[in-house]
Amino acid sequence: MGRVSGTTGYRRRIELVTVSPAVVQGELEDDFHHFLVSIAHDGTKVTAVEGTAVRGRPVLTPSRRCGPSWAHR
Repeated sequence: MGRVSGTTGYRRRIELVTVSPAVVQGELEDDFHHFLVSIAHDGTKVTAVEGTAVRGRPVLTPSRRCGPSWAHR
């Protein structure tokens, strides 16, 4: 699902797909960025998170990784 702003022409697409009962994959893409995420769960809590920056600002330090701080412990 993509949208283009009528005044700026800025484009953003966000897509979420349930690939199995325990895994959801997401994708965010706009004019400057493209990120992928896969989130696994056991029905009660998140068990794994994996993210990929296809296109975007380089990650320079561990503190600048995508996702909440608890995901990197």
